[in-house]
Amino acid sequence: MLKIELVSKGTPGLNFNQLQQLDIPKPINGISEEINQNAVLAFEDENDAINYRNQMDTFAAQLPDKSTIEYAAAQLIIEAISNDAFVTTFARQTD
Repeated sequence: MLKIELVSKGTPGLNFNQLQQLDIPKPINGISEEINQNAVLAFEDENDAINYRNQMDTFAAQLPDKSTIEYAAAQLIIEAISNDAFVTTFARQTD
């Protein structure tokens, strides 16, 4: 099981509760809450995380309004997955 914490960096609307309410694709293994209210994405493995990142990239590209909270959430998720050490190492090994 791979878990990636989303740190909202002060962006409003991106703590766990608010992220749950957004109309965005959710990971198959769900989202849980840290004690600090940050959201944690759960994946089976690094490949699952990369597939979800690609799904979020497609979702974000299709949004007509790039100023929405959904777009900001998608970008935060894409960044968090791309910067995860386990995902980065896995991606290097599969290239």
